[in-house]
Amino acid sequence: VTLLPAASVLADDGPPTITVTGTAFTEVVPDQMIWQLRAQNKGPELEGVAAAHHELVGSLLAVLRAEGIEEKETRTSRMTFGENRVFRQGTQYKEGYIASTNLTFTSTDLEAYTRLWMLLAGFEGVEVSSVSYDLADRITVQDETRREALRAAQRKAADLAEVLGATLGGPLHIV
Repeated sequence: VTLLPAASVLADDGPPTITVTGTAFTEVVPDQMIWQLRAQNKGPELEGVAAAHHELVGSLLAVLRAEGIEEKETRTSRMTFGENRVFRQGTQYKEGYIASTNLTFTSTDLEAYTRLWMLLAGFEGVEVSSVSYDLADRITVQDETRREALRAAQRKAADLAEVLGATLGGPLHIV
């Protein structure tokens, strides 16, 4: 933040300025867990792989609903289906078919971590890619922290101007 003093306190080769940096920190406790899963199955027959994958993803979603995870908190993505190709001794072979789906869900029950982990571990072909923590109103907290950083910068600039016998005008530049 660059603030303009009302009185000239610097050399005459440009507008008199005071440049300060404002910093603010806000500690928060997360209130969400964001889980990223990958469901994958393989098999020799196209119809069997498709049916098994449909059942696997449906079972996962049913378990999440039973655990209180609402449908609006669940997203599927990167659904793929194709030939399962493997390399052996420099040659590519077709070994049936493969299907996969990424599934992301948000839980607000932070105490459910171990229970959810164990439930998901019971599914063959399901891996937990990651679990991260977040804050439901993160943007509101970030906005308030940013405003507090600007207030800190303003206090610093006012203190510096006072030592120099100057007063502050409005900001010239905010980064």
